[in-house]
Amino acid sequence: MSAPRARLRWELALATVAALAVAAPRASAADDVSVRVEVGAELVRPGRPFPLTVVRTWRRGLEPSAWDDRALAPLVVVAAGQDRRTTGDAVEETRRFVAWAFSRTDVRLPAPAFSAAPAGGGTAVVARGKPVRVRVQPVLPAADPGPLEAPDGLLGWAPARPTGAIVAVAAALLVAVVALGLARRRRRARGPVATPSAPPPPSADVVALGRLEALSHGARDDGPTRRAQVAAAADVVRAYVTARTGARTAERTTSEVLRDPAVAAVLHGPAATALAGVLRAADAVKFADHEPSPGARDATLSAAASLVRATAAPPRPAAPQPEGAPS
Repeated sequence: MSAPRARLRWELALATVAALAVAAPRASAADDVSVRVEVGAELVRPGRPFPLTVVRTWRRGLEPSAWDDRALAPLVVVAAGQDRRTTGDAVEETRRFVAWAFSRTDVRLPAPAFSAAPAGGGTAVVARGKPVRVRVQPVLPAADPGPLEAPDGLLGWAPARPTGAIVAVAAALLVAVVALGLARRRRRARGPVATPSAPPPPSADVVALGRLEALSHGARDDGPTRRAQVAAAADVVRAYVTARTGARTAERTTSEVLRDPAVAAVLHGPAATALAGVLRAADAVKFADHEPSPGARDATLSAAASLVRATAAPPRPAAPQPEGAPS
């Protein structure tokens, strides 16, 4: 075979490979981002907290859009912590929540979505997850009354002539209607009847304990997750102390929080010791790059829950109902 022919065949082969490479299907840009919502309980009870997790992933080099808790409506959620990790060319963000479903029937969440755009500018890529169904435990068991049936002889019924018994029943009904009208007039004279008020929102200790409970159910048990759990536990405790005492804790150091007179008036003895331990454990994680062991993480979460239970405000007594209000 001559050299020109061999060279021509090589050029044709290279051109064929290049054409196949161009025509080969490329991965969709949508594969660079994903989002999913995970419910931490198979069956939830109305008004009771349960863990909820949102996981978003995107390719490194993209900037994700800001997360909005309203995407989880109609659930009521409180953030319990978050962490972010990079594996190879992918970034994964995990957000943990304490959620409540105030519904007697199953709650359906719309498909979650978020976008990520190149850091240097460009077209954003949109990810859409799957809709989520939160199964709610029925308050009362469903009853099956069966098909409706007409009473026997209904079609053959004919009105009878009024008798003395019928007249007596009609008179009794008339008296009852008159009495009911008089009773309503007396109630109007006493003023409007108070309607039952809406149930109060969860107290600070209930919210804090729910967030700490959600933190204890982490999907992983590695060093970065334990660090995030300890830091989030301190944030929960700071928010609880602010709600319980009125002291500003978010922008203060551990020493400033412990010396605050409003904090010392409510948290003293073992509760003050537990508060110092939780805040200092978080300081070691944030500022000294300390990686807590599983036992140290569990001790921090336990101390945080103990100080909340020990210092929870007593329940408020029920307000007296006005005269004429339904009991």
